Amino acid sequence: MEELLTKKGFECYLTRNNETVEKLVSESAIWKRMDFANEKNADYFISIHADGSKGYPIGSHAIYTNNLDDTLSKEIASDILRFYTIVPHSEKHPRKDTDQDVGLLNNTNRAKEKKLVERRTLVELGFITTPKDAKIMFENINKIAEQLVQGLLYNIDKNF
Repeated sequence: MEELLTKKGFECYLTRNNETVEKLVSESAIWKRMDFANEKNADYFISIHADGSKGYPIGSHAIYTNNLDDTLSKEIASDILRFYTIVPHSEKHPRKDTDQDVGLLNNTNRAKEKKLVERRTLVELGFITTPKDAKIMFENINKIAEQLVQGLLYNIDKNF
C-alpha cells in the first residue's frame, strides 16, 4: 500500500515494518501507534491484520469504534470493504452470536477522552488460522494492497 500511495503523491507513515517487534502489551502498542499518527497529523489511521480464532472461521471484516462522532471511521471502514474482494466478507461477527453483519463491526472505544485520528479503522483481511483464507491471502498479497488502496482513494475523493 505504501508504495502504491507514494507513487500517487501521498505521504505515508508506517507504524510497523518487518523489523519491528512489539514488546508492549497489545493495548499499549495500539495507543503508541495511535499517538504516532496523531503527532504526524495523519488524515487516516488504517490498521491491517489477519485475524485468528479457533474453529476455522472464514471471512474478512472491518472494525470501527462506536462513538457518537465516528461516522468518518464507519465510512472509511465501509469504503475499504466495498473494494476488498479477496476474502469474502463475514456474514456475522466471527466470534459472537450477534446481529452485526456485512463484515462491518463496531467496537466501543475504551479511551474516549483521547484525541484520535478521525478516519480510523481496523481491517481484518481474513483468518490466518483458517487454511482456505490463509492460502488466498498469501497468494494475492499485491492484489490485496491494490484493493485496499482503491477503497482508500474512493474515500479520499469523497471527502477532500
